[in-house]
Amino acid sequence: MITNLQFRTFRVHLSIIGYFAYCFSILYFGKHPWDECLLIDKIISVSALVMIVQTSFMSREGVSKGLNRMQILAAIVFLMICVF
Repeated sequence: MITNLQFRTFRVHLSIIGYFAYCFSILYFGKHPWDECLLIDKIISVSALVMIVQTSFMSREGVSKGLNRMQILAAIVFLMICVF
């Protein structure tokens, strides 16, 4: 049986993967208006955003500090790539 802490840890891992997947999508396909994007770019972007958003309102209680720091680092890299 999966415990609540293991599920939260898994969700944080998914959000880190989501941040890096969205960064990959931007770096590989570039920034374009939605209607000009390729289908694979849309699929990667939407699935990455779902992975990112699903941890927005999650309790971080019990999740290791290293994993939380990794998520913050992934968010900073994401913002740097999206803004510049």
